[in-house]
Amino acid sequence: MSKRILQIIPTLDRAGAEKQLCLLVGGLPRDEFEVHVCALTRGGPLEADLTAAGVPATIIGKRWKFDPGSFSRLKQYVARLRP
Repeated sequence: MSKRILQIIPTLDRAGAEKQLCLLVGGLPRDEFEVHVCALTRGGPLEADLTAAGVPATIIGKRWKFDPGSFSRLKQYVARLRP
């Protein structure tokens, strides 16, 4: 049984932290880890890279600094995924 990992990041734009996240999840052995990526605000160019690497990417769609709806969506996603 593989270990399920959820990485949460603000966006999937082409920036430093996002690139490092793609390198990290792309380098993990698929037989040991089931990796999922969740972007809080929006997708971006790295979303296609993750999909090509076989890593599911979910966009929560947070619109404001305080967005109770996005918190609820994130909570439901984490509960469903059970990382």
